[in-house]
Amino acid sequence: MKSKNSLIPLIFSLIFFHSAEAICKPRGFDYIQPSSNASTSTSQQQQSPSPSAPAPNQVPSSPPSTSTPISNANSNPPSSEPQPPSSSSSSPAKTFTPSPAPPPTSSSRPLAGINLFNQPTPKTEPTTVDPAVKKICDSTDYPTLCLASLTPFLIVGKTDPVSILELAIKASTQQAKLALEAATKLASAPNLPPRKASGLSDCQYMFNDALDNLESAMDAIPSKDYGTVNSMLSAVITDSETCEDGFTGQSPLAEFDDKLRMMGSNCLAISSLISPII
Repeated sequence: MKSKNSLIPLIFSLIFFHSAEAICKPRGFDYIQPSSNASTSTSQQQQSPSPSAPAPNQVPSSPPSTSTPISNANSNPPSSEPQPPSSSSSSPAKTFTPSPAPPPTSSSRPLAGINLFNQPTPKTEPTTVDPAVKKICDSTDYPTLCLASLTPFLIVGKTDPVSILELAIKASTQQAKLALEAATKLASAPNLPPRKASGLSDCQYMFNDALDNLESAMDAIPSKDYGTVNSMLSAVITDSETCEDGFTGQSPLAEFDDKLRMMGSNCLAISSLISPII
């Protein structure tokens, strides 16, 4: 009787356990009775919130699998090295390098930029020459220089001897200014020998005197005082020769002196064409 009474509580306990197990079992879940050896690991797996995020102090039985992106079977695997741009890519924008500016021509060069130490006498006549001007220059001692020096100053319609003489004096005045500029530049050089410094100083004086004489000759033309004109032009020739006499050996201003002397001689020859008429 006592043994039966002891079995009744045991039976009720089993019924209660199965009832509780049925109530707590989720739907669609087949419960497998865990073994005594794996009960601990099963309970740990049920307590983990998700397989991808293990609980603290819990080491997963296998490393989580990493998802790999699905790639096309025909595509090449990515390369870690940078690939050069393909030929189909757009070409870079063209850059335009400005062409260098052309060097200035002799016609646009200012007077101060002329090489003061290279004043050769023209060897050929200009291609286009007025016959009247050529006839006057042919009467001078240096016809080629006469035509070359007059060409920049010629005025259309003014080819009479008086107009040509005035233009020849203007050309000679320009040459005297160039000679004075060259002498001044040479005289400013340091450590000049005394003899050379003295010669350059004399040339500066002579070129200034030549400019005064050319101006006086020009002023005497309107009054037809050709005696004064010829006297002043002769003084210009003397000024250039006196400059040369101030140097021993080769003069540094020889080209300027020679050209000024020849141009003064041409002016004097043109003036002599007018004097008999007057």
